[in-house]
Amino acid sequence: MTKSRVMLDFPHFRWSDLIHFAMYISVLLFACTLYGNPPFTKLEFDAAIKDFQTKAVAAMDKDPNKIKLRDLAWTVLLNMLRQLVSYVEMECGGDAIKIALSGFNVYTPKGHSGTAVFGFTQGIISGQAIGDWPSINHAKS
Repeated sequence: MTKSRVMLDFPHFRWSDLIHFAMYISVLLFACTLYGNPPFTKLEFDAAIKDFQTKAVAAMDKDPNKIKLRDLAWTVLLNMLRQLVSYVEMECGGDAIKIALSGFNVYTPKGHSGTAVFGFTQGIISGQAIGDWPSINHAKS
């Protein structure tokens, strides 16, 4: 089976969506026992989220100095998210369900035929993983 990866879709979020996404990662990843030694603490990550949120709201008045501060906080938060992506990649070893438990979105490469042998989607309920196979012959469990 092909190894799954963390989907790097978060740099394209609007700032308000990035804040919600980062909060979601904070809740799931730091509570999951599979991820016991992240590169920084939940407190540090939450402080970066709050700092970016505060500076993004302050920059709405279009003050150039506040926009520079917002952009710096944006860069810090994205860098922290990228560090968490690298950490999750190392810890999960390509397991799509473990990636989903971190809160990140999952990318599973397609096979040579253009269809995946094993498909995986995240469910509506937090932590729900839904797997499917193109045919019952590919089912292993």
